[in-house]
Amino acid sequence: QIHRPRRLQRQMRIRALYQTYLALAQAYYYSEQIPQAIEAWQKAAPLSKDGETYLNLARVLWQEGRIPEAKVAARAALDKGLKKPDDAKKIIALP
Repeated sequence: QIHRPRRLQRQMRIRALYQTYLALAQAYYYSEQIPQAIEAWQKAAPLSKDGETYLNLARVLWQEGRIPEAKVAARAALDKGLKKPDDAKKIIALP
């Protein structure tokens, strides 16, 4: 058995948990179970290495008319880092 440092083991567990929540979010979303999808994205987003998951959460919240929550998620996406921050900035700028 390979003995990995505890930090690496923890990172691997976090990554696996992130992938599980992300898969659940996508499955719920595409089966039109939006509240469950939002809940799964809310769990996945803090575990992500960048802000893309927060941005997906912000988009779905926006589609559901939950603008204040969408803005919070969009700000979190920007804070965590995005390749293309324009969508997050548009959501933040919503009235």
